[in-house]
This record gives sequence, structure tokens and C-alpha cells, in this order.
Amino acid sequence: MSNIQFYALAESVCQKLNLPPIPFPVRSGREKKIFNPQSVALDLLLDELEKYLIENPEEKIFYKEAGSRLAAVEGIKLGEEGFPDHAAHYFELGLALDPDNLALRSNYALALQSAGRKEEAMRQYRFLLQQPVISSQFPVLIPAARLFLDSGDPVTAHQI
Repeated sequence: MSNIQFYALAESVCQKLNLPPIPFPVRSGREKKIFNPQSVALDLLLDELEKYLIENPEEKIFYKEAGSRLAAVEGIKLGEEGFPDHAAHYFELGLALDPDNLALRSNYALALQSAGRKEEAMRQYRFLLQQPVISSQFPVLIPAARLFLDSGDPVTAHQI
């Protein structure tokens, strides 16, 4: 990525989203599309971050917390708006930064299931079901059981 500039989100945005005040990479010329007086295009900011981290993977640790949180916010928003494929993309980006984040992985599984990507969703659910803290998370277990039952795996559905 050539000609990168770094921009920090406004303090009010950081507080609202519970983000650390760190600068985000933005290619020159893209800042006007991302930042405007009324809002920040989080999807475009995350796309810039994704491109930057492809070329600078050693910086993933620096963006782990803020990037995964922004990805979760954007993924949830897109899921609520009826765009599960786009939501899954941002959850996946968040997981690339924070693979141990079970809340992100749960949302990723739900987005995949909503997008009709059943095999991928079942892989994520199987991973989640291996985690001891998930056993008490009913919002994750109900759709997981339904998916396994609908996919012809009543044994796993019953175990859930």
C-alpha cells in the first residue's frame, strides 16, 4: 500500500465503541470517503485496515483489540440490516486479529448460518462446542442444534 496516512478516531467515537485511541491506516485519498462530520464509515475503515495488515502482518497485534471490536460492531450492524454474507466477512476479519474471541466466533457462526453457508457454520459451531464456557450460552446453542438437526445430524443436535 503506497502513501499511507494514519488517522485516529474522535474521542467520542472511541468512548462510544469502547476503543483504545489508536491511529488507523488509510490510503491517501480515501479519508474523505471514510471520515465525514457526521460519521465514520467503519466498513471502509476496516477494509483499509485489512489491506494494510496483508502487507504488514507484524502489526496485527497492535490492532487486535480495536480491529476486532470494530469488526464486531460492523458485523452486527450488517447482520441486523439483513446482509449476513457481509457480516460474516467482518467477523472473519475480527477473528483474524483475535482468533480466541468466542463472541466473535459465535456471531460468525450465526452469520454463516443466516447466509446459508451451513458447512462453514457447523465447523464454527463444532469449535465453539469444544469450549467449556459455551455450554451455558443458550443463544449459541439453539441455532446450532437447529442447524445440526436440519443437516441430518440428530445425534449432535441432541448432544447440544
